Amino acid sequence: MSKYDDLFEATAPDDSPFADKAAPDPLADPPTIHARDDQERELATILNGVQEGYLPPTVSIYGPPSTGKTLTTRRACREFAVRTESIAVEYVNLKECRTLFSVANEILVELTGTKRKAYEGLNGVFEAIWTALEASPEWTVLVLDEIDHVRHDSNDDPNEFSAR
Repeated sequence: MSKYDDLFEATAPDDSPFADKAAPDPLADPPTIHARDDQERELATILNGVQEGYLPPTVSIYGPPSTGKTLTTRRACREFAVRTESIAVEYVNLKECRTLFSVANEILVELTGTKRKAYEGLNGVFEAIWTALEASPEWTVLVLDEIDHVRHDSNDDPNEFSAR
């Protein structure tokens, strides 16, 4: 055994969140989330605004890849929805979306299981989304993962999209 074997053995983490290679998988559902207590508390504070009749229209969560943003957000929102009748949570992965139309269609698929055709346009998709939301609980939280992949859309203004 060399001095490096001793060095690496002595400095090896005992309880690393990265020991489980599936942990950064956004679709994995481990029993515990390591080192995200502060972020869970922040999300819980925001979600509890429902009790006072308010949720912010947009909450942006950002950071380096594979640090637990999606897992923490999905878990906190799902756990809140289980405890609160007036809220629904829908997770939408937008990684493959490049246009606002495809983003809106992915949201619609999550809400209804159906897509709109291109000839119906963005307005047609939004009409279907609003119709679907009428049948939902009072509050619906849309977790839009990887929305930063939609950078430029020559057909529609991204700023107008978020205002809808």
